[in-house]
Amino acid sequence: IRSIKAAGLERYGERLEHVITDDDQIGQGGLMEKYRDNLQAIQLLRTLDTENRNATAEELRTLARYVGWGGLKGVFDPQNKAWGQQHLELKSLLTDAEWAAASRSQLDAFYTAPVVVNAMYAGLSRMGYDGGRMIDPSIGSGNFVGMMPPEMRRESSVHGVELDILTSRVASALYPTAKIAKATGFQAYNA
Repeated sequence: IRSIKAAGLERYGERLEHVITDDDQIGQGGLMEKYRDNLQAIQLLRTLDTENRNATAEELRTLARYVGWGGLKGVFDPQNKAWGQQHLELKSLLTDAEWAAASRSQLDAFYTAPVVVNAMYAGLSRMGYDGGRMIDPSIGSGNFVGMMPPEMRRESSVHGVELDILTSRVASALYPTAKIAKATGFQAYNA
């Protein structure tokens, strides 16, 4: 499928695929702002499911600000008074399976800063890589896909694996052309 690049987006048929830009300000802000960004993304996923539709361009920017739970362990601790309200709020929003997966992910979810992603792509480019089959064994919300240089993106098929239920759904909504194994470990992935 050919894509048409426009304002931080790529169009694939009727679905938009997000391209991360500096305007997205992903990973910025304090812990409470990141929590709120995550909550907005989850609520948006619920809306998209209820309305049985794809995300708009603005909604993709909301989803792109989802950072997972790696730095937000306080929200999962019922004894943490500073996060008490958020604990109850999140627990009431998530299913039992989503809560369990999100709680587990706080131990190993890691946000990769754009400077690191860009450096890795610069290294791949220097080694002569210009596209092909790529696999991300821990895709998270898909920052490596969203920051892939356009020339690599056009020539690549992306396969990703993500254990966390919500995080894999965010990645799938942001990057519909990527093949993402949801809520499974890399060892169970069969591309």
